[in-house]
Amino acid sequence: MKGNLQLNITSDDDVTSFNFYSENEDEISGGLELRALGAAKFSSVDPEVNKVLSVTLRFTSQEYPKDDSLRPMPDVVYPSIFVDRIVVSDFYGNVWSNCQKDTFLENIRRTNVDEVDLELKLNGC
Repeated sequence: MKGNLQLNITSDDDVTSFNFYSENEDEISGGLELRALGAAKFSSVDPEVNKVLSVTLRFTSQEYPKDDSLRPMPDVVYPSIFVDRIVVSDFYGNVWSNCQKDTFLENIRRTNVDEVDLELKLNGC
């Protein structure tokens, strides 16, 4: 499926976003790994302060009308999206992760947006 996968890290009053875009037209199945590079505000993600990172993983499908991503579309069959692992690392080799198998991104009010809120733990898995 085509769409935009976004990972938002919330730290104090700062949000850092990482965007991934998929142009796959066929069903995405197991084994797909996506990577992105992003920059956070200096010291907003610090292993001494942030043992846990609060993140939101959001997928916005491009398969459906784009005029309003939160417009309900009751006649559309929505795909189910599952993630097995999320890893965030910094330039110094610190790693925060969540390795819950089959983490489900819930659909928001029958729209083309699915998301889940998670915690990534320092040296989590």
